[in-house]
Amino acid sequence: MGDLANTLIEHDNYLYVVVGGSKYVACLNSAGVEQARHAFGSSEGEPRAIDAEDGYVYVTQYGGKISKLKAQTLEVVATFEGGDNLEGVLEKDGKLYVSNSYKVDGSGNWVYNDEMFIIDAKTMKLEKTIKVALNPTYLYEFHDKIYLLSKGNYADVPYVLQVVDTKSGQVKSIPQTENVNKLTEGDNKLLYCVRTTYDDNWNPVNSFFICNTKEDVVSDTSFLTEVPEALKSANIYFLEMDEETGYLYIGTTDYTNTGTIYQFDKNGKFIQSFDSGGINPSAMIFID
Repeated sequence: MGDLANTLIEHDNYLYVVVGGSKYVACLNSAGVEQARHAFGSSEGEPRAIDAEDGYVYVTQYGGKISKLKAQTLEVVATFEGGDNLEGVLEKDGKLYVSNSYKVDGSGNWVYNDEMFIIDAKTMKLEKTIKVALNPTYLYEFHDKIYLLSKGNYADVPYVLQVVDTKSGQVKSIPQTENVNKLTEGDNKLLYCVRTTYDDNWNPVNSFFICNTKEDVVSDTSFLTEVPEALKSANIYFLEMDEETGYLYIGTTDYTNTGTIYQFDKNGKFIQSFDSGGINPSAMIFID
């Protein structure tokens, strides 16, 4: 597919993949056959994240741009320009929620932002800028609520999970979610979360916990009843749940060799592990 296929979503039984290094977004059918493609110009910033709703897809870019594309043809119908390096994007109720992650100053230093944009999806005009935790990155919609994962400064400011009040526009950090790295929607108003810290030799140390989305309260209860020893210290690259079966899948990487996928049943019992087929498995989509 090219250089760095980093984001994958499903919309109306089609797959949409963002290939960041090669600067394009493609529409694939369920067999993985390309149906349409939009290539970004060589002078444009790298495309990063994508969301889709009502026949349109929205793609963020580094350099401060969002493209609104027709889902079937990937023809550009409108753009938003603003911000610095844009990451996550989520459409909900006619609004786009967008992470304005970081910028590079005149000396080449990374400066992390603390703001999220709310944009009218129809007009592609900025409505509001909201202050959030440092380095906002990933946006999720789980159990009809919006969650934002900010990645801090990779030093003394840790990752933290926040919840967005779509009525007031306010954002609140969820206590005890420091160093949360991956999350996915669980059954019964639950989020399944992975917390990653590092030992003195910079080896990852993973733990697994639950967040109740009714009150956004964290429980130390693990959503996994059996954890393979290798998974406890692996680099976890994705966490996904199949809504039909309740099965959980965790993808890991060593950034060099073929990744490993761990499969668990709906009760968190380990079933099996298998090769991912490539390096750095970062997404898994379930199609009817």
